[in-house]
Amino acid sequence: MTEATLLPSSGPWRIARPAGLARRHWAGESEAVVYDPATGQTHLVDEIALALLDVLEGGQRTLRDLAEHFADWFEGGANQDARESYLRDVLHHLQTARLVAVPA
Repeated sequence: MTEATLLPSSGPWRIARPAGLARRHWAGESEAVVYDPATGQTHLVDEIALALLDVLEGGQRTLRDLAEHFADWFEGGANQDARESYLRDVLHHLQTARLVAVPA
């Protein structure tokens, strides 16, 4: 995968592989474990990354859609651009881990 294919995008974003991801989140913890059966890799993700994966399993979403969906997660009513910027970074991390993708 080249660096050009890892550039953050407005989407639409989707789960990288339809095989399904296994998750484990313990009560009171701010992080979770995600296992990708297609690659055999296990990833440690934070709560918002886990929530993004949950939303994307329901279907493709643009960055703008995701920023609107997660508006309540941001303190002080962060504006749309700030939410998109933060979520773009999280999605880039998930894309680097090959958990999410932007359809070609």
